[in-house]
Amino acid sequence: MASNGEYESRRGKATREGLREEILGVAVKNARMRFFIPSTDNSFGGIKYTFVMIDSGCDSMLLPFPSNADDLRVFEEDIFTWQIFCSGGTPTLVISRIDGLSLGSVVLAGRQVIELPFLRFHLGSVSAQAMVAHERLDEDESAKLDSFLLQLGPNHILPERQHVLIGQTVLSKTYSLQAGKMLFIMRKGYLPVRDDLVAAWNVVKNLEKPVGFDDLVDDDHDGDWVTSFDDEDCTESCFMDEN
Repeated sequence: MASNGEYESRRGKATREGLREEILGVAVKNARMRFFIPSTDNSFGGIKYTFVMIDSGCDSMLLPFPSNADDLRVFEEDIFTWQIFCSGGTPTLVISRIDGLSLGSVVLAGRQVIELPFLRFHLGSVSAQAMVAHERLDEDESAKLDSFLLQLGPNHILPERQHVLIGQTVLSKTYSLQAGKMLFIMRKGYLPVRDDLVAAWNVVKNLEKPVGFDDLVDDDHDGDWVTSFDDEDCTESCFMDEN
């Protein structure tokens, strides 16, 4: 039996050879009726993620907090800003560059999709606790997490996110099209023809599915954030007064 690394190499090779360069990614509907990229060769700003869900009906881009602390060290230089925001009462960590330049790329199934102006991480109970005293958060940002954890209480656990969510924040920078059990992400200006659909289906139907692919369901979106990469001015804090 081939190793998981060998399977992933086959998926990447099949994707590269079977799809036009204008088609940046293809998601497939799994047994739970959710669209996921049928590959584990995905990364955001160089941080690797096993599973990526595509949901054209939401605005968010939301990443699981990295399990390896080293993944964030490249963003600890002074050129980067770390801010805490909240959506639906759930905190997120947003990292961006002061100069507005890219932090890296979105890579799906080994193919580069777009450049990233920010990274947005979901914070569950464990990751919020780990971040509250982080040296890259100033006093005001840490206070937001303190408030969140205090209101959450010691007996309530907010689970960590398990997979990436991509919505219109990313998709608005591309063309996207649902065709049966597939969802295409394409360069703007390109519209697929019948041969593209057939070629893509011939690729994805023969791929070895990643372990657990058909069991994936949607984590809570915990609300939407910015609607596109052009609208990054978000000043909402945790537990705003609703009155």
